[in-house]
Amino acid sequence: MWQISKALTREILRDGSRIAEAGVHQTVDVRVPLRSSLYVPDLLVLPHPVMEYDPGNLVSDALLVVEVTSKSTADRDRKPKLWGYANAGIPLYLLVDRWDPESDRSEVTLFSGPENGRYTSATKVPFGKEIRLPEPFGITLDTGGFPE
Repeated sequence: MWQISKALTREILRDGSRIAEAGVHQTVDVRVPLRSSLYVPDLLVLPHPVMEYDPGNLVSDALLVVEVTSKSTADRDRKPKLWGYANAGIPLYLLVDRWDPESDRSEVTLFSGPENGRYTSATKVPFGKEIRLPEPFGITLDTGGFPE
């Protein structure tokens, strides 16, 4: 997780960055539309400081949400949170899945293009490969150091 946070922070601080005003936040409670419970993403990128927003609107403002699976959270990260973030219109959802049941290996999936409560695109790479975060980030993440 720290590798993702570091890469995003580096991009925020880079001169000319399109996300220069954004902030990277960990463990911020957010309310998702059509859900009564709060979600606590592992990492959240907001276009402005977190303290300026009402938590009820916070998730719909996100540019990117990151979830890292654990044995206890994997099913929730893969299904309800995927559905919730897509319904909230979050443009990018990065799922760092240490136990992908479809491939039986550690993979990173970038979901994008939320439309009608689902993501229209998914890019999946195994740990050890690079994955590109599109604009406004415009950066490539090296997943080689992700813990399995």
